[in-house]
Amino acid sequence: SQEDASYANILPSSPPPSNSSLVIIMGNLRGGEQAWESLYKKVLDVNSADLALIIGPTNSTSNYLYPNSSLYTRAKYIWNFREYNDWADAIDLINGTSWRET
Repeated sequence: SQEDASYANILPSSPPPSNSSLVIIMGNLRGGEQAWESLYKKVLDVNSADLALIIGPTNSTSNYLYPNSSLYTRAKYIWNFREYNDWADAIDLINGTSWRET
């Protein structure tokens, strides 16, 4: 019927959803390649998620253990900040403090 045909046109096929997930590693790099490979396989890949690093300067003493980390290659975003006692303060600089209220 005409009604059935018009109903069928209401629900257009849609492309698969685009990536809307962001995984953030914040602070100092720890764990090593085996841990990071697990992160890629079990979190990033299965969720089609992007990776962001919010870390101290790459030449800082806290990141010197992993200067060639695959995290740097895999990360879509790398934000370097001075070292913080509380890394939540670095997040405040990105988009304000409203996230603390959730």
